[in-house]
Amino acid sequence: MFLVHKPYFLGWMSSSMLAGTRFEESWGRLMIANFALGAAGSALAVWAASRAWPAGAALLLGVDRPDADGR
Repeated sequence: MFLVHKPYFLGWMSSSMLAGTRFEESWGRLMIANFALGAAGSALAVWAASRAWPAGAALLLGVDRPDADGR
């Protein structure tokens, strides 16, 4: 699944979010920008899921948030 969807996602991000920017000038910059946007987007999605639905985030994403007392 990862090997099928990742190239499509990177292609979409390259052609929609990064099109016409200075990152498009070189392949290396484009890949770094794709990595940064993908990592930031993933981290933000996991954080938002853990805030909005803690039980679901723990079950589906493996988020382990400590209790208020630190356990």
